[in-house]
Amino acid sequence: MTDLNKSTSSELGLAIVHYATALSEFEEEAPLLSSEKTLNVLLARDAVSVALNSPTQPSGTTIASLLLLDERLKKQAAAIAEAGKLEDWRSSLKPPESAWWWFFQPAEQAHPLDRFDNLWNGLSVVCLTAFVAYMTGLVPRFAVGGFSVLESFGIIGPSGLMAVALSSLQGGGGEKVVKNVMKKLRIPSHLQSEVTLGFSATLLLGAIATQANLPKIADSYYQQGRNYYKDGLLRKAEDKYLQALKLDPDHDKISIALGEVYESVGNLDLAEKMYKESLESGELLAFNNLGRVYRHQKKLVAAEAFFRMGLRQLSEDNPINYQLHRNLGWVLLEQKQYDKAALELESAIALDKKMNQGKGQIGGGMAHCLLAKVQEIQKNKERGRQEWENCQKLARPETLNEYQWLVETRRDIASTVDTSSVVAGDQKPEAPNVASPSSTPITTKPTP
Repeated sequence: MTDLNKSTSSELGLAIVHYATALSEFEEEAPLLSSEKTLNVLLARDAVSVALNSPTQPSGTTIASLLLLDERLKKQAAAIAEAGKLEDWRSSLKPPESAWWWFFQPAEQAHPLDRFDNLWNGLSVVCLTAFVAYMTGLVPRFAVGGFSVLESFGIIGPSGLMAVALSSLQGGGGEKVVKNVMKKLRIPSHLQSEVTLGFSATLLLGAIATQANLPKIADSYYQQGRNYYKDGLLRKAEDKYLQALKLDPDHDKISIALGEVYESVGNLDLAEKMYKESLESGELLAFNNLGRVYRHQKKLVAAEAFFRMGLRQLSEDNPINYQLHRNLGWVLLEQKQYDKAALELESAIALDKKMNQGKGQIGGGMAHCLLAKVQEIQKNKERGRQEWENCQKLARPETLNEYQWLVETRRDIASTVDTSSVVAGDQKPEAPNVASPSSTPITTKPTP
């Protein structure tokens, strides 16, 4: 057994000596290396590995010598990979993965463009950081009522990509993901920093463009809300207006439109608040709408004042004039100034015919109903009957209060007129649970 140990120890020692010799010869010939010298040093290391697997425990001195030689070998990794035919040799000899010396890779040659990588990476971090700052302000504005599918891809999607890119630039887990993606896209390594910068700059420019176009996006939501409002889909109209107001809080016409939704279903407190905010900014339609709220609240003098101020400031061909004349006639009717009321209502009917040809626009035809009541009071039975017929044919109440008046005055006609602008289909808005008009849902009062 002693002889066997000595023999094994001698075998390992000889293998290490041979390994040291082959390595020295390899180092001496660098950089003019031959594949033969390269193969010799790798085979010599193989012999050491075989001798190490013997039953005899090598001494500490032997192991120390081997580790030093391996360090020297690793320093020659690039030279070995360049001088040898490692891929062919691995294919023939099938070395195990534990034989690491057969798996050296050639050193990557620095591309001239790589010297700017630190600059590009720094600029990428700046772009992505600025993008985060923009998104912090943008995301809450689009979050009213949750995200649609397109909004999710348009806002959340880039944010996720940004997080991955930023992680890769800072040495995080995203680096591997980004490299794999670029590899699949066949983007060469020397251009990856430039591509990352381009991606980062695109995200930032997209965020800047979105910020700059918020008014246009808000107007798009507003137009969608108008369409819903015209169809009587008040819940959907409210959602679109709230979204538009979140994106462009200083746009008076959006506040007016949202007030009209609240007024349509009888939520006069919220409607009044929205109209007053718009009136302070000089929105002329607010004169009519605020006066309309005051009329329902029986503040008839204040309502008349707002209607007359509106008429003084608007040109005759302004479509708001129809509502102003109609509502002023309504107030005068309630003040029992019947002749003056008739004049205002006749003016409203003339404007309605001129601008809309009686096509059933929202609020249209109601002047006929009011004039019918005036004629009825003044004992003009034939004219009153004619106007009630026109009322039944053309009336389309805009608000719940208008419809309520019609129910109280002529229930038989109220049951047949078009109420689609007040509540459409099976829409049943819920009561509000918070006080802020920017987040309060529609609340309705029971239809008489």
